[in-house]
Amino acid sequence: MLKRKIRAEVESPLADAVLRGDVRPGDSATVRYNADTRSVRVERSGEASGDRDKTQADVPAQHA
Repeated sequence: MLKRKIRAEVESPLADAVLRGDVRPGDSATVRYNADTRSVRVERSGEASGDRDKTQADVPAQHA
């Protein structure tokens, strides 16, 4: 059950961010959960070469 929850709350929003182009190869990404809005935020921290430009995408969390 925990594995399914992680997939729904973390892996799916991260995969969506990759597919949209918000996170690209070589980028670092941080996934944060906001309990107030019940949403998952994927933050891109730039390319591995040192670009620290941040992109954020909020995705509503799925609750079973």
